[in-house]
Amino acid sequence: MKNSIDAKRTLVLLKGDERMVAFAGFRLGAAEGVMKVASFVRGDGGYLTLTFLIDTQGDSDVRDKLAATFRPLAEGVLQRQLEKDVTMVVSVPLDVLGDVSDYFIEELNIYIRGLEGRERRLLERQILPLVEAVTHATFAPLEWMPEQGTEPATSWLDSLRKWFSD
Repeated sequence: MKNSIDAKRTLVLLKGDERMVAFAGFRLGAAEGVMKVASFVRGDGGYLTLTFLIDTQGDSDVRDKLAATFRPLAEGVLQRQLEKDVTMVVSVPLDVLGDVSDYFIEELNIYIRGLEGRERRLLERQILPLVEAVTHATFAPLEWMPEQGTEPATSWLDSLRKWFSD
């Protein structure tokens, strides 16, 4: 009997274990969305995962326009503009998680040299202003998660619920 791997289940488990460090709401034209930021430090670098989520109410034209708006970020704009820090930008398709036709979801993994301890500065001073310039989105200030070990751990979903209820 062959062992098989359920790729969808594995991806869901991996996504649920991300180290979320911040999130922010944003407006892009008439659309509103949320961006989640996770950080992974390893060796002499690491990467930031930016996940953008916008409810398109099932409108495929809106989803296509949003994809075209975010595409330059994955196709080299971030890497060219931040070349001294960024080694690679990878767009990760999340539609394998299930039917997401009501949403636009874009995930970017930004690989960065010497990431540890620089997440906040890089995001606030370089990455987010560049994302705003390329997409013409307007972001609310980043909401930072408590440092690990300073407060009881909360899931990113609980944090987003709290943020939306405030």
